[in-house]
Amino acid sequence: MRYFAYCTLLDRHEMARFCPNATPGDTGHISGWRVEFAAYDTDRGGCHLVSDPGHDIHGIVYDLSDEEMMGLDTISGVPQGFYRRIDVEVTTGDGRVIPAITYVIPNPLGPFSPSEAYVRPILAGAHAINLPAAYIAELEATVAAALES
Repeated sequence: MRYFAYCTLLDRHEMARFCPNATPGDTGHISGWRVEFAAYDTDRGGCHLVSDPGHDIHGIVYDLSDEEMMGLDTISGVPQGFYRRIDVEVTTGDGRVIPAITYVIPNPLGPFSPSEAYVRPILAGAHAINLPAAYIAELEATVAAALES
């Protein structure tokens, strides 16, 4: 299965903690979304995608076994309804379109202020995989705003 990472799992080391056999593939973007931080429980939350026509989210595609994808579902809280899978189409730098799965919070309860430890792999990963500089700056601003809230 192909999984599109746009948040903490941008960091390959972070992904390896949860899915040690995940194979990092192409970087690319999905259109029509924006990254936010949302609560999915009274005191827990995480990265979330909200619809934003004309806007792109950049990330990396990983190849995962079905077993690892099911494990990632469990870790992400899919069985509890915290996150759910959605299908996306990732456009790579050379214009190929790759179908993949990613996660969204199906019933966000409002904004969420993440910890420094939570956001560290987001920014480290974005830099390590050389996402576009303008997108990294946008991601840094989103993280800074969430930390201040």
